[in-house]
Amino acid sequence: MQGPLDDLLRKNTPYRWTEAATQAFVQLKNAISQPLKLCRPDFKLQFILQTDASSKGIAAVLYQEPRPNQRNIISYASAKLNGAQSKYHVNEQECLAVVWAVKRYQPYLEDRKFTLKTDSRALLWLDRTKDDKSKLTRWALRLQEFSFDVIHCPGKENELPDYLSRNPTDRVVEENTEEDISRLLPPPPAPADRDDTGPPFLANIEVAELADRVKQSQRNNPHAGNLITTWNLIQDNGPADPAQNRFFQNYTSHDGYLYRKSNHGDLLVVPVDMKEAVLHAYHDSPTAGHPGAEETERAIYSHYHWPKMGEDVRNYVRNCWVCTVAKRGPIQEATVRPRQPSRPWEVISVDLMGPYTTSHLGNRFILLVTDLYNMWVEAFPLRLTTTDAVVNRLENEVFGRYGFQREIVSDNGPQFISVTWDAALRHWGCYHWTTPIFHPQANPVERRNQEIKKGLRIHLDGEAPQMWDRKLPVILFTLRTRKNAATGTTPSNALLGYELPRPGEWHATQAPATPIGQGEEREERIRTVHRNQHRYRSRYANFGPTRVQFQAGDEVMERSRDLATGEFQRKWKGPYRVIANAGTNSYFIQRDREQVKVHIHDLRPAPNRREAAREPPPPDRGTPHPPPRPAISPTPPRHKRTSRHYNIPQRIQPAQEANRAQPATSNHQPPNPSKRGGTVTLTQ
Repeated sequence: MQGPLDDLLRKNTPYRWTEAATQAFVQLKNAISQPLKLCRPDFKLQFILQTDASSKGIAAVLYQEPRPNQRNIISYASAKLNGAQSKYHVNEQECLAVVWAVKRYQPYLEDRKFTLKTDSRALLWLDRTKDDKSKLTRWALRLQEFSFDVIHCPGKENELPDYLSRNPTDRVVEENTEEDISRLLPPPPAPADRDDTGPPFLANIEVAELADRVKQSQRNNPHAGNLITTWNLIQDNGPADPAQNRFFQNYTSHDGYLYRKSNHGDLLVVPVDMKEAVLHAYHDSPTAGHPGAEETERAIYSHYHWPKMGEDVRNYVRNCWVCTVAKRGPIQEATVRPRQPSRPWEVISVDLMGPYTTSHLGNRFILLVTDLYNMWVEAFPLRLTTTDAVVNRLENEVFGRYGFQREIVSDNGPQFISVTWDAALRHWGCYHWTTPIFHPQANPVERRNQEIKKGLRIHLDGEAPQMWDRKLPVILFTLRTRKNAATGTTPSNALLGYELPRPGEWHATQAPATPIGQGEEREERIRTVHRNQHRYRSRYANFGPTRVQFQAGDEVMERSRDLATGEFQRKWKGPYRVIANAGTNSYFIQRDREQVKVHIHDLRPAPNRREAAREPPPPDRGTPHPPPRPAISPTPPRHKRTSRHYNIPQRIQPAQEANRAQPATSNHQPPNPSKRGGTVTLTQ
């Protein structure tokens, strides 16, 4: 608007009054003479309060900024200082302006955070001197009721509040109002004639208590009325049979309501239509806090009773959705069936360790390989953990020495699920097993990882950490000459037939044993190792059926491993649908848009969402049992199956590739939940 007028003030520009300058002057004069335009508040935006003070008065402006450099002024005000206030220190006048402005615009500023633009030095001064005068103490307490951020506002950006404070209205600033004084006094006592014996009231609405609702349900329940009538007749005429005598001894009536007798008092009998409300009050309410089934039953049994209450409580807690996702939950027992290779270097387990401190040779990672037959360990330092680096080390260092393996066990790292790894598996002609996610116990090499780390900590004590890759050979020597509890001998003796000599043992009285020859002696050694492994693992292996088994289509909850959500987030997430069985203890589940392999330790049945399961149909005695499910066999080469993330791989034996047998299906389906309080029935 004032552009043509600004052009007249430019340096080295001739002064020429034009028609455009005349129009700009007229428009600017009319704009100044008009009242300031105000806007309606938008409570989705943050309020900004700007204050200023002078020797004549104080002023404040309340506005919002929907966009940068755009101010929507909501209100502005000013007031004149009296004689005493005009003699205040400048810091006191600035603090008085802030307190006065906050009190004036309290409906806009309370219960929300706002921005305060003023002289920040005045508020710092108030914080230091608030205990010197009662007036400053009252100001500090008043400001503590609000939440705001202080931004220092220089004088050149404080135009409107500065102008208003130098030209205030005739209204005089009031410091101590009746409201300010009453806020510092205790609340007045209740009137003496007030009656507090009645039922509780909230906003003039009577609150019905749970016991009153149960009694009302008894009055409306015909069966409860018949029981009360029967009890009164027995009381007047006596019991007619033993059943009436037991009923009279176990129940009583007070004021027309039925109670159950107990050692700790009479318990109000709950009708069927009120069981849900009682269970909710003692388990789901905020004051209950979702306790366990035992505590919920104890709390209810102190006041109420109904038949089979314990069973209803356990079903209710078992199907509570909040308890399922928020509590840790039990770990599902799983069948332990370790792999038992019959020959050396038939099955190997591989894993990657690191990253560690970059060594002098530029290595940061370790490729660990373990033979699951004799527990022989190989460790190779790597600079990178790409699939090419892993494949090259296996071909040059492992397969070239010990031959090509039949099976390889690994985790789900990106190196072991890539296209390059699939091509290498096809070239080697070996099977590949992947462990379930977040279940490293399924990979036997994890035990060797701990031994390698322990050895590095011992050998690097007092030395530079960059020397870790040079300590691997001596650590491997220690592991290979240490007796294994599973095989009953050392890895060197199980693989080579003799103990690796230690430094100086050649000079001992008796020389180390020579290697055992081939043929029958070697076969006997292999059988001995195999027997020792079977005897050791039989102590810990559980060859029985898994207690909880899932079928395709079942809904399950998965243990949450998302650390980014915080430590107070849900322990379980889901529900997810089971797609197929992935092994003895693993299942493929549909998680969002991908299918992942999860161990049963990280799964639990999904709750019925407060719905009861239908009664299963009676078994048909004439129908034979369905045939058992086929045994799970190793995964075929990847060129004969699709990606694991989108389709479930077909688990077949190499000899069965020509005749693929489909698993038999059963006509008996698990019942669907249809009513609250039911349990999940899983088909074995």
